[in-house]
Amino acid sequence: MIEVLHSDDAHVIEFHRSQQGRRGLLHTFTPFMFSDLRREGFGVGFATRRGYDVVAFKCRDDSWFQRIEPDVLHAVARRSADHSFVATYGSSMGGFAAIAFSGILRADLVIAISPQYAIDLPFDRRWAAQAAAIGPFRHTITPETAHGGRLVLIYDDHDAADLAQVEKIRQETNFATLTDLVVPFSGHPAGHFLAQTGQISRVIGALLDGEDDVVVRHDWSKLRRSLAYTFAMARHANKNGRIGLAILCFSRAVDLAPANAGLRYQLSVLLARTGRLREAIAQAERALSLAPNLAGLPDHLSILLDRAARAGESGIDRSA
Repeated sequence: MIEVLHSDDAHVIEFHRSQQGRRGLLHTFTPFMFSDLRREGFGVGFATRRGYDVVAFKCRDDSWFQRIEPDVLHAVARRSADHSFVATYGSSMGGFAAIAFSGILRADLVIAISPQYAIDLPFDRRWAAQAAAIGPFRHTITPETAHGGRLVLIYDDHDAADLAQVEKIRQETNFATLTDLVVPFSGHPAGHFLAQTGQISRVIGALLDGEDDVVVRHDWSKLRRSLAYTFAMARHANKNGRIGLAILCFSRAVDLAPANAGLRYQLSVLLARTGRLREAIAQAERALSLAPNLAGLPDHLSILLDRAARAGESGIDRSA
């Protein structure tokens, strides 16, 4: 059964009643770049199959749920009174909301994957455009708005921006228990890695069941098929000057996502830095065919072709 609790041009809030029993209520929040309000909300199918009723908050305009009116939140919060166990759950933008709204929603447990404390901080400019468009936040993370219960933070401790965000959350919240579930080289958000390695249902299910010692496994046979892990390793290697390893990881990432022009562009840049111009040009040309308007790519390819010509390497067959 689905009941629409609230709807406007940017949000839909739905109540889903589980047909598998009533183990509790899970409030879930969609992540950044969720654009179709007709789609199922974050984690709904997983939760209802496990016997949890779900209130699914869906936001399509990347506004960090700031345009939801307080009276709407209070009305939705009354659903929590009908359940003996209440949790909030979200990833990235949704992770922010899972924490920020946990107090008003009376959550006993908060599961936040790669959340933000805020998006206008000087050390993290990933969402600067969205911060400027939204303006001052009305819903924020403070000791008063996010308190009580247990907070579980799932994140990549090798992602400097995500780690700094987690530190701010740790400083500015007042949860009775705070648990770090660190997933090295999982990238942002860490949930992509968990999904790609077949672990997200087990991990989130165990947390909902109240388990304290939840373990994320790093099985190489699965890791090598995880784009999130491979990309995170590539970025980390590049940042630390390990160019050979970065090229290896970006090459593997391209194998996993051959239509991703951005990955090919980054691989081309690294290949060019090591003097492998023919390979760099090949990757740049393929990237350009996939995304002709990718920022910086046409100029990058032009520079590579000039370098190759001046180095006498223009013997690359351009007619092929």
